[in-house]
Amino acid sequence: VDEVVAPYTLPFEEAKTDVRMLYLAEQVKLAADKLANDAVSAVKAGRAFEQAAASSKLSVLGSVQLVRGAEPRVDPQVQDFAYTMKAGDTAVARGAGGEPWVIRLDKVEPLSPEMEAMMKTQINTQIEQTLLADMQEAFFRGVQKEVQVKMNQKAIDNYFAKLTAEDVVQ
Repeated sequence: VDEVVAPYTLPFEEAKTDVRMLYLAEQVKLAADKLANDAVSAVKAGRAFEQAAASSKLSVLGSVQLVRGAEPRVDPQVQDFAYTMKAGDTAVARGAGGEPWVIRLDKVEPLSPEMEAMMKTQINTQIEQTLLADMQEAFFRGVQKEVQVKMNQKAIDNYFAKLTAEDVVQ
């Protein structure tokens, strides 16, 4: 610190409380990371997943089936991480809040024909919507190049004045 500017500096007691809270939050994060890493190490050493979780005092969700393109049933970041794993792997993933999740990928299966058909329909619909939006954008930009638009600021101001005017109905 080169200089302390009094009007912009927290009082010592307030700063002390803030620093203590940040320190405690960091200690909780480090402890959670250690427990998660210990559980992964125990599983990789041959211990059952549930036993490793229990010894690290972690809650077990049980088996969750993940399907690409479907609504996530767990934290989306954890689900995305699971897609990078190989069957049989156990690892620590980070949730959206930075919290550690110990996950084990039991197996990877191809989609059922019904699920594949449903996903193809969803994807085709999304592609059609995207292409339509692109075509509309190209059309509007083409029109904007050809037609010089002159704004009537007075009419715009009047419109917004009427829109925001307080009309009390009783």
